[in-house]
Amino acid sequence: MSLATFRKGIGQQLKPLAPFYYGMGLVKVATDSLMPASIWLTKATSEDPQKGAYQKALGDVYAKQLVTEMAVEFYNRALALDPNSPDVYHAIGKMHFKDRKWAEALKSWQESIAADSNFAPVYADLIKLYDAMKPPRYEEMAPLLKKSVEFHPEDTRLPVELAKAMAKTQTYRAEALPYLEKAATLASGDVEVHVLIGDISLANKDYARAAQAYLKAVQIDPNYVGALKGLAEAQKASGDTTAAITTLQTIAEKDTSGEGAAE
Repeated sequence: MSLATFRKGIGQQLKPLAPFYYGMGLVKVATDSLMPASIWLTKATSEDPQKGAYQKALGDVYAKQLVTEMAVEFYNRALALDPNSPDVYHAIGKMHFKDRKWAEALKSWQESIAADSNFAPVYADLIKLYDAMKPPRYEEMAPLLKKSVEFHPEDTRLPVELAKAMAKTQTYRAEALPYLEKAATLASGDVEVHVLIGDISLANKDYARAAQAYLKAVQIDPNYVGALKGLAEAQKASGDTTAAITTLQTIAEKDTSGEGAAE
């Protein structure tokens, strides 16, 4: 319905009035007219206090104003009316994340997925939170990234991030190589992808594939000492001692003061 329709309904005192008040409030939210939005939405909640969507909309107004306490209060009112609203849990998590309350944000976003595992918007935020943790929680990130790839098949960045996360876990590492190979075609210049292919291939005693991957990584970043070390190990393990010695000499010539950052 249009703004004119909402105004007409209110002017003619059509019953029930709450949806018209709510519609006016949403229009004002969309145009960032937050004070009028608050007034109309308050009217809507007064007219029909049992409508969770009205309570959430008021929470959204306070969220836009970065007033966490009031936003969360109205979001909780919405949940009291409908405890299976993934969008409300997501909104609460965003407020906690803004305030750097990681545990509270994590809990809310996990509840959002528990309410609806197909609620796509929460996945990106939850992945970002797991990635920001020290150390990053790749075990939890990997299944979320798998789901995100399903939600957003057009986003070629996600399969790359999925492959890297899988390779850094105990649970998913054994099945990561095909994902990494695909990631290498999507992001051929991503040095980390090639190094991870090398690491897994080396662990699988596929020394030729490991050397190939490490060489690609070194071509991208000649100063990546970790890739050079992996290359030397693969060359030595495959019996190419001469090549391994040459690679070790290259490592010795490098300024290794930044080695930790490279690896």
